[in-house]
Amino acid sequence: MARVFFQYVKNKRILVMDISNLKNARESEKVIGECEDMIERLPLKSVLLMTDVTDSSYDMIGIERLKTFSRNTTPFVLASAVAGAIDEKKMVIEILERISGRKIMPFDSAEDALDYLSSF
Repeated sequence: MARVFFQYVKNKRILVMDISNLKNARESEKVIGECEDMIERLPLKSVLLMTDVTDSSYDMIGIERLKTFSRNTTPFVLASAVAGAIDEKKMVIEILERISGRKIMPFDSAEDALDYLSSF
């Protein structure tokens, strides 16, 4: 199953990075790397990015990888949303917002996150 793919919602192309249900940080890192490679091939300020973290877990190494990802991809991202952002994941999002200087909208569900991104 692909974990990095484009999905069209209301005629908007949204890049989905699906790290949902991943309990192994190394698996998440591979998906993050694949997504980063894809984003860096796209035009600046063109990417609508939805990250699904539902039922995933990560350690400090994973958080550091997300920080690097956020810094590297910010020039390419027009808008970003996270699905499954509950509890401690919201704190991680706040850290990533400070590092990247961009707003990352948290949502409970992927549907809500995709709906938000389709408004751009």
